[in-house]
Amino acid sequence: MKIGAPRFALLGLLLLLGAGGRAAALDDPNRITIPTAASIVGVAPFFSDVRLFNTSYDATISLEATYRCFIGDCPSVDRGFQIVIGPRETRAYHDMVGVVFSAAGSAGAIEFVATAGGSAADIGVTSRLFSTSPEPTVGMFVPGVPTSAARPVTFLAQIANGGVGRGFRTNAGAFNPGDAEVSARFDVFDRAGRILGSRTLSIRARSGVQIDDVFAAIGRAADPMDDAVIVVTATGEVLSYAAVIDNATSDPFLVIGAPDVAAPAGRVPPPAP
Repeated sequence: MKIGAPRFALLGLLLLLGAGGRAAALDDPNRITIPTAASIVGVAPFFSDVRLFNTSYDATISLEATYRCFIGDCPSVDRGFQIVIGPRETRAYHDMVGVVFSAAGSAGAIEFVATAGGSAADIGVTSRLFSTSPEPTVGMFVPGVPTSAARPVTFLAQIANGGVGRGFRTNAGAFNPGDAEVSARFDVFDRAGRILGSRTLSIRARSGVQIDDVFAAIGRAADPMDDAVIVVTATGEVLSYAAVIDNATSDPFLVIGAPDVAAPAGRVPPPAP
């Protein structure tokens, strides 16, 4: 990312890279991604309000926004939307998935690519993923992140599970910004570094996956903890994330994947009891 890139996109980059993080092999400075967005009505309805801010003082920038759906009632083809944003202007899109892309009942990622007038790095991309139940709303900030933030091994910290019917639950996912399918393994560890369980999923190009209620998915639904770690190891660069949700209020907070290193050959973590 160039010097002077917008603060919001830079925040996303810092969250994913961490201090001193290396540059990832996949590097498209002209593409910014919101890795998780939704327009879903149900017991806990979720929607995404998106904001774009043009940091340039003189350039009008044209963008192509593309919705990459991978959960729910997805359109048969990826849907695009043209955006023109003047110098120092803001564009606001309420329930962008449902209204702009006409894809209510689904969730996925949104990519923004500049097509004229400047670079996507000149655009600050932010979103709020929120639920209208309980009222008035509860939600979390989701930053737009550059493709260069994707990497093959990341960790998700502060992962919580409250046990059956109480505390927290965690959904974990990953978005593949590359042009080829990858495999991603989600390993869940307790505070002692013992492995609680794993799930391995294939992720199509320019698509993603999400594991709802990770602890239930690995057969550990009854294990209460607030200090677990999920390590995501993929065969290509991905953007990983987790949403940790309060079971009592539906209030979520976002965890963005931070850089990790692959386990040495032959290293097998001890199993948790």
